[in-house]
Amino acid sequence: MQSQSQWLDMYKNMASIRTDYKLAQKWQTSSSRISQIRKGRLKLSFAECLIIAKTLQIDPLEILAALAYPTAKAHEKDLVKDVYFDALIKTIGARMSIAATARGYRHGWRRNK
Repeated sequence: MQSQSQWLDMYKNMASIRTDYKLAQKWQTSSSRISQIRKGRLKLSFAECLIIAKTLQIDPLEILAALAYPTAKAHEKDLVKDVYFDALIKTIGARMSIAATARGYRHGWRRNK
């Protein structure tokens, strides 16, 4: 499961944002706040999770479950993991095809016409 920092990186990649400074401007927040999120001192807000999910075209529960898992109590971990994988399964086909196409094209793969 991804960390907050990894979710930020995936969002930046999909939104064609190169720096945390530009991300902070887009989200109308400070660069310091983004830095604090990366270090784990602050948490992504619910709205920020929704923005990331919408941009990545995934179920927001995937993000919320991934972020909740590390701090879940032992008896809650299985439930959180089930929610995460249920959300992941909904979009995995589309995500795999996008990833395969993007990686293949980057490495010189071309479709035959």
